[in-house]
This record gives sequence, structure tokens and C-alpha cells, in this order.
Amino acid sequence: MNEETRDMQQISIIGGGIIGISWAAYFLSRGLEVTVWDPDLQARVEFNSRVASDLVALGAKPVGAVIASSQADAVAQVDLVIECAPESVALKRKLLRELQDAAPEHTVIASSTSSLTHSDIAAEVTVPGRVVIAHPFNPPHLVPLVEIYGPDPEVVAKLASFFRRIGKSPVVMQKEMVGHIANRLSSALWREALYLLQEGVASVEDIDLAVTAGPGRRWAFQGPFLTYHLGGGRGGIRHYLEHLGPSQKYRWASLGEPVMNERLKNQVIAGVEKATRGQAMDQLFVQRDRKLVAMLQGSPEAEHQRMYQIKDAAPCLLMVAPNGARRGHADHPAISLTPEALARDAMECFAAGAAAMHLHVRDGEGRHLLDASAYREALQAIRETVGEELVLQVTSEAGGRYAPDEQRRVIAELQPEAVSLSVRELFSKPAEHMASGELCHSLAGAGSSIQYILYSPEDLKTFNALRQVGVVPDTPSLLLFVLGRYEKPPVADPARLPSFLAHLDARDHWAVCAFGPTEGECMALAARKGGHARVGFENNLWRPDGKLAASNAELVGLARERIEAEGRRVMTAAEARRFMGLSREALS
Repeated sequence: MNEETRDMQQISIIGGGIIGISWAAYFLSRGLEVTVWDPDLQARVEFNSRVASDLVALGAKPVGAVIASSQADAVAQVDLVIECAPESVALKRKLLRELQDAAPEHTVIASSTSSLTHSDIAAEVTVPGRVVIAHPFNPPHLVPLVEIYGPDPEVVAKLASFFRRIGKSPVVMQKEMVGHIANRLSSALWREALYLLQEGVASVEDIDLAVTAGPGRRWAFQGPFLTYHLGGGRGGIRHYLEHLGPSQKYRWASLGEPVMNERLKNQVIAGVEKATRGQAMDQLFVQRDRKLVAMLQGSPEAEHQRMYQIKDAAPCLLMVAPNGARRGHADHPAISLTPEALARDAMECFAAGAAAMHLHVRDGEGRHLLDASAYREALQAIRETVGEELVLQVTSEAGGRYAPDEQRRVIAELQPEAVSLSVRELFSKPAEHMASGELCHSLAGAGSSIQYILYSPEDLKTFNALRQVGVVPDTPSLLLFVLGRYEKPPVADPARLPSFLAHLDARDHWAVCAFGPTEGECMALAARKGGHARVGFENNLWRPDGKLAASNAELVGLARERIEAEGRRVMTAAEARRFMGLSREALS
């Protein structure tokens, strides 16, 4: 942090809800120290795990806030307090008074209120000038706008300068107003949208489309005044007001006032549910955040920056393997053992940059399970949460429980879009070659993507021999080289990779997975050599420093950093589908 922002280095967040979490993620991503307090114990317990998801969306390193032992402790030594309590005048008046009494004299207290005025909520504080409205637009970790109002111009200028230096876009209000600026504009649009729906002019979905496919495209880079300035043609806003102004007055006169009754509420709910097609809220949040990130990264400034950060090289497939067959909650409390847990993992890892997921399912006792119906349940849960983009690869691994004929039967029944097949397990005996080979040919003919799992260079030699005689399809293949094994401690040696590459057919694509905290080193080497990456709790639970990773998403984020440091970017899910032969474009 530079000299200018040193006086705003320590931040306190009061309120651990959606806005507080998002604010914390943004501050942490900028290297600031964050302390948080919420009177609800559960909110405090879950705070950092929820912040982690927003940090993933930002592409930031996983760090956490300090959870304070009390409200007074949270503000005792900070420079800026961000108040994120519910929208109640009485509650905020009492809270702001308590915060100012407990904080150092120099501390600025900023309320995130979305609609209340400064005069309403700061009426009981001792020094009103050190209380400021700083309303972020949701979600604060991705949307740059902050609306600022306060009675002391020096404090306001200082806060606006701070926000500007950490990448926000502050707007200073010259006069306080209920709803500030952006929410008033949003409310005006929302009111007319409700009126159009109530009058039967269009459906919820079409009203939304009229915005997103029309003026919303312009609003991302020009506001209402510039829009109408350009609407005036070469004469600009002067021409528009003189010649087209009357048409605006005509439209203003027809604007409606919806009646918010039960019928309209039911119309809105039914329309939204139809438009979102049953997608879960978590899925919608992920989609929103990914699109916001893509839009922000698509700016000319961001594109220029990326040109010098990532070289023009083939993108890297980044797959996550979140659970495996053997590990349970005794190994790590975040191991996914249920369809719901797999769906949450998928959502977080997808947001972190994974384009594909390799999954196992478990029975009621947490044991490895090969069962088509259990797979279908898990796949459906993930699809309902993440959508159709993420590539889902199931395993055929024996896990010490299944024989080759059982492995083949489950995969043949399931007919998955993508599957991993262990050469060592399914082709260990000549008696198995015909049946396992028939499965491979059948899957390939049906359009499934096969990844062959190879535990040693000898496995790769076996695979090459099988392909040469036509036991498995003689086509470009996707291979996985396994570095290391389940040991105590499990550590993969990157130096083993060349022994695999020495026997590689030039047609094939390959990836690595690695056991233990050298996972990141192995992924970096794979990226450098033109390969691809699979990370996650199936093989590794640890960060490079030897500490337990908080989540699979953290490992995905760390791998992504290593891949990009090697001059490659990670594939999008659409690119991964093409790469794995799951679209009209086959492997090439």
C-alpha cells in the first residue's frame, strides 16, 4: 500500500451480510487489513468462507478477515468503518453513535445505506462530519460505483480519494437525497417495468430483454445525458432538446403508476420464475458475477493490460477433482460427499476458473460408489446449480471395491459425456482387453470424451500398444499422468514428468495430477511443457506452504495463477468442450 493510502490501511466491517462480505472481499483483494463484526454468531463463523467465493470471482489470492471478539474491539484501532446494518433509521442511529464512541477520533464511519439520508441516521452522533454515506452498488466487489455524501467537504474528499486509489468510481453528491442517485434511477425504471407488466404490455422476460438487448448495452459505458447528447445527432444535446424535447414530454405524460397489489406480486413472481427457468439462486449469482467480470475485463484498459501479462499461447484445460474415492471428512471437512456438496464445489470452482470437473460419488456411509443412478443424481444437482457449461467427467475407478466387469457395466449404462478410464485397472489382464476395448469404442462412437488414466510410463507404453493393435480407438487421445501416490506424506516429484513425455504419441493431449503440496509446482511444469492440469482434494489437500487449503476453489485459483505465470491462460468451459471433443469440433 502506498504512502497516500496508509491512513486508510485498517478497515472494519460492521455487518456480515451480503454487502459486508462483498466489501470485505474487495478491500482484502487490495491488500488492506479487514476486521469484521456481526452480532450473529453464525454470520461470524461463515464470514470468511463466503468471502472466499467473492475473492475467487475477483481472481484474488485467498485471504481472510479478522473476526473481532466484540463490536468495540472491531473498531478500536481502525481508520475506516464500513457500516452494513439493516435499513432501519432507529437501528443505524444507535449503531453509529456506538461506533463513533468506540473508534479513534480520526476514524471515518461510512454507512452503506441504500436509501436513508445522512440527516436521518447521523442525528445522534457527537461528530456528524466524520459520518459519511458511502453507498456501494451491488455487488460491491465487482461494481465500481460508490455514492458519497457528508457534511464535511474535507472528510468527503479524503474518502473519495481513497476509493479512487483502490479502483472504485466514487460519485460525490452535493445534496443528500433519499435513494441517492443510482437507486433513484433504478427505481424509476423498475416502477415503469411494473406498470408495463400490470398493463399487459409485455412479459417479465421480454421487458428484461428490452433493457439488456437495447439501452442496457449503452448504459455500461454512457449515462443518460451522454446517451441523449448522441441521440441529437451532429447537433448533440442542443439539437435534441430543441427538436425532440416535446416527444419526451409526450412520453413522460404516459408514464404509469403501478398498483402493488397481490395480483401484481403474483405476476412478478410467476414471470421471474418462468424467465429464470428454475435455476437456483446460487447459479444465478455465479452467472451474474462471471458476466460482470467478463465485462470489466473486456474494457480496453484491461485488454491492454492482459496483452502484456499473458502471452499468445495455447490455452490450458484446468480440471478440478474435488473428492476422489478414499478421502473423507476426517481428512478435510470440505470433502464433497453428497450431490449438494458437489454442486457447491462445482459452482465455486467454476467461478475460480475450472472448465471441467472430475467427480466420484459416495454411498450413505461415505464409501466410494459406482452406481449409474447415484451418478445421475449428482450430475443433475450440479447442472441445476452451474448450468450446462462446465464439463462433467465421471470416474470408473475401482477404488478397491469393484471388478472390471462392474466398472464397465456402470459406465455403459450411464453413457456419460466424459469419463476417465484407468488403463491399469481395465486392461491389466489380456482376458479383459476385448470387453474393455469394446467399451472404449462404444463410448467414442457415442460421442463421449475419454481420458485415459496412466500411473506410470509403463502404463503409457501399454496404452500405446493397445491402440496400435486397435483394442482402443486409434485416434488422438486425452491422457492423465498421475504424479505421486497415496503415502504419508504424499508428495509428487515433478522430475517424473519427463519419463512420461518420453513415450508420448505426438497426436495426444495430456494433463497431470499430483499428490501433495508440490501440486502447484507440477501444474506449472505441465503448463510450461504444453500440457494441462487437474487439481483438487482427490490428490492434494495442501497449499504450497504446507497448510491445508480452505477449499477446492482455492486450489483451482492457485493453479490458475501458476498457469498464467507460465504465459498461458486457462480455457473457458466452451473451449474445454471443443478441446475434449464434446462439440462439432473434435480433438485436434
